[in-house]
Amino acid sequence: MSRHVDALVVGSGPGGAVTARALAEAGLETLVIEEGDWVEPGAVEPYSVEQMQRQYRNSGLTVALGMPSIAYTEGCGAGGGSEVNSGLYHRPSAELLQEWSSRYGIDGLDAETLAPHH
Repeated sequence: MSRHVDALVVGSGPGGAVTARALAEAGLETLVIEEGDWVEPGAVEPYSVEQMQRQYRNSGLTVALGMPSIAYTEGCGAGGGSEVNSGLYHRPSAELLQEWSSRYGIDGLDAETLAPHH
């Protein structure tokens, strides 16, 4: 299969997602590719082996060799690092938006108002 696009963005984490949006808004046909899965919220048990295998590169342990060697984690899937760090790419629920709106006095904080920005 062959496809021509104006811009190819590798990774759907915070940097890739923002870059892809800017390119698309500039009128470029943009394609985002991601190495991992799309995992629906609640589809895997938090902190489980399945989550580590599906949402973290190398099942959660990558090593940078050197003196000393450093172990770190990397996201692998839709949302990239934001998914494994705090789930930032998920749309907040209507209930959560209502809570934030009430708690912090933010008008217009609802799914309908935010829809054009997702």
